Amino acid sequence: MNSFLKSWLTNGQRPRVVILGNEKGGSGKSTLAIHIVAGLLAAGFRVGSIDLDGRQGTLSRFLENRRRAKAERPEILLPQHRQVSLSRSATEDRSGDEKLDQVVTALEGLSDTDFIVVDTPGSDSVLCRAAHVFADILVTPLNPSYLDLDAMVEVDESAERIVGPSAYSELVLYMMEKRREMRIGDLRWVVVLNRLPNVNTKVTRSVTQVLEELVPRLGFRLAEGIHDRVVFRELFLQGLTVFDGVDRGVLRLANRGLRHGLKEMRDLLATLQGDDRPSRATTPIGNYGRTEPRSETTGESWGRPPAVNP
Repeated sequence: MNSFLKSWLTNGQRPRVVILGNEKGGSGKSTLAIHIVAGLLAAGFRVGSIDLDGRQGTLSRFLENRRRAKAERPEILLPQHRQVSLSRSATEDRSGDEKLDQVVTALEGLSDTDFIVVDTPGSDSVLCRAAHVFADILVTPLNPSYLDLDAMVEVDESAERIVGPSAYSELVLYMMEKRREMRIGDLRWVVVLNRLPNVNTKVTRSVTQVLEELVPRLGFRLAEGIHDRVVFRELFLQGLTVFDGVDRGVLRLANRGLRHGLKEMRDLLATLQGDDRPSRATTPIGNYGRTEPRSETTGESWGRPPAVNP
């Protein structure tokens, strides 16, 4: 694993790896993964996809729907897809090793693509941590709630004062540090508020404010939010996305939700590819450190290794 990791990360000709990561389930990682895949395909890139969420397999199910849609609409584009799932003979002790081997095999099999989009499970696992090591671009969606904010940072009971980083943020900072030690390319970390309500609530404003305060501390880019739109769920069953109507006439863009959803997904792709216009970030992506080396309130160091090594 270590030898493959170093050779992969130092290979300048390899695909860029986009990881959808968040240890909390239900944040909408799969919906964003689906649209990132479709958007990159529509832009003319060769795209691979890997589904590491063997239990739910949402990305894989969508692509099955998309293959059926392609039978009637040949112009629909598909990625090269891999799904990581355990064999029935795998023991509990060996399951982690088997999954890691499958990740390596999947990456090797998609080495002729421009981008590889990886959907991860909403849990802290060996597999999830391994995926983060390979990330060139990490996308972390959060629902606008204090419960989801807890996946990024610890705040006090008033949700107005930052206490310290979460275990997940510590993990990402640790991975960033390891990449710097290996002298390989920087990791672009993009955080996006997902499933935003149509009404700008007090909780949404509060969560947004905390995330904006975290930008200079954690070095991520805060993308424009994605609203909770019925059209995303409707298109899933058809194997389609908001990108499929742009040039191919598959969808009618008269639908207001469709038009707005398309703009939001385009803005997200622009942020992933380095266009800062749709982003509210104030810190260069290469600056992973905080403006202050320690938390204001606890004095704890931000960016220490996680308690369990990945």
